[in-house]
Amino acid sequence: MTKGRLIIISGPSGIGKGTVCKELFKQDDSLVPSVSWTTREKRKGEEEGVTYFYRTDEEFDRMIESGGFLEYAGIYGGRYGTPRDYVEKRMAEGKNVILEIETKGAMAVMEKAPEAVSIYLLPPTMRVLRDRLVGRGREGYEKAMERFRCAYGEIDLARAYRYVIVNEDLHDTVQKIEDALRGAYRNPEDLEDRIRILKEETEL
Repeated sequence: MTKGRLIIISGPSGIGKGTVCKELFKQDDSLVPSVSWTTREKRKGEEEGVTYFYRTDEEFDRMIESGGFLEYAGIYGGRYGTPRDYVEKRMAEGKNVILEIETKGAMAVMEKAPEAVSIYLLPPTMRVLRDRLVGRGREGYEKAMERFRCAYGEIDLARAYRYVIVNEDLHDTVQKIEDALRGAYRNPEDLEDRIRILKEETEL
């Protein structure tokens, strides 16, 4: 059996990572999601081992001490971590494991697993990203704008990824990711210009 690969899909908050990953899972059954550990309470409709692995703070601490996480972080009152053993088990089963993750965590994973296929999603414009953050209605306007402002610093990190894809059309983005996994995708020749223009787009 051929060992699967670890695939990192990252980008600023609001870029649409979750939507892209759901479409990938629908289209390609070789792709499976990584399932994280968390210390927060299970919410209605969530499932152990599917949504998260729900663990105590003590269990989480022991996992950190044993080096069992590819990355971990504290976010919004809970802690989340990517368990190395779960990822390696699924890869040994021949599955390609997708890790949908924010930029800081992705950097940690790439350091520990340099063989991972890393993909960064860029917005077509910062205005589109802002409208996505505000329009999804998960939080208040101020919190959405805080995430938006953080995106400016994160965009510079796109250069650290193997592949960079502008997420403008869902089906086009999914096709480009599939092409990247086959080694048939090339980053935009004007990537540096795209990053520069996004960084300069501040009057919103």
